[in-house]
Amino acid sequence: MVNLSILYPFKEGSRFDLDYYDIWANGYLEIFKKVDPLLKAGSIIVADNMFTAFEEVCPFMECLDERSDIVNTTLNFESGVEFGVILGPEGVE
Repeated sequence: MVNLSILYPFKEGSRFDLDYYDIWANGYLEIFKKVDPLLKAGSIIVADNMFTAFEEVCPFMECLDERSDIVNTTLNFESGVEFGVILGPEGVE
């Protein structure tokens, strides 16, 4: 289990504009669930290795695909890069 407050101390109320993944592919979903509350409308999600580690990242991809407040696509770069945007109530704010 990852404790983000130990790795990256941040001020209460802080939000992330960019959420980038290029670590152990089988940890993408766990990290995303911890970071998700810190994302806001307009935040960008980028994740590498969508093709090269497909089995490991599949749960993460499914989670993004199931969310109605995230628009995402896999870009056809060499290793596959997932690109997503968190939507606000009226789309991207």
